[in-house]
Amino acid sequence: MRLRDILASAQQTVAAHEKTKAEQLTELAARRTQIAELQRHVQAQSADLQQSREENRRNIERVATSDRRMVQLEGEARSAQQEGLAVDPRSAPRCRRRSTRRTASSL
Repeated sequence: MRLRDILASAQQTVAAHEKTKAEQLTELAARRTQIAELQRHVQAQSADLQQSREENRRNIERVATSDRRMVQLEGEARSAQQEGLAVDPRSAPRCRRRSTRRTASSL
C-alpha cells in the first residue's frame, strides 16, 4: 500500500507541474505577443523619427538657401540704389532745411 501512496503522490505532483507548465507557456506566449507589438511600435517610431530628421534637414537647407538669397537681394538692392544715385544725384534724399522764419505761435 505504501508504493501506491507514493505513486499517487508522484502522479499528483506531475499533474501539478504539467498544469503550472501549461500556465507558464500561456504566459510566455502572451509576453512574446507583447514583445512583438512593442518591437513594431519601436520600428514605427524609428521610421517617424527618421522622417522628422529628414524633414528637419530639408527645412534647414531651405532656410540657409533663403538666407543666402536674401543677402544677395539686399546687396543687389544697395548696388541698384548706389547706381541710381550716381546716375541722377537729384534723386538723392535731401535734407529739409528748417525754416528760420518765426511764426506767431513760436513767439
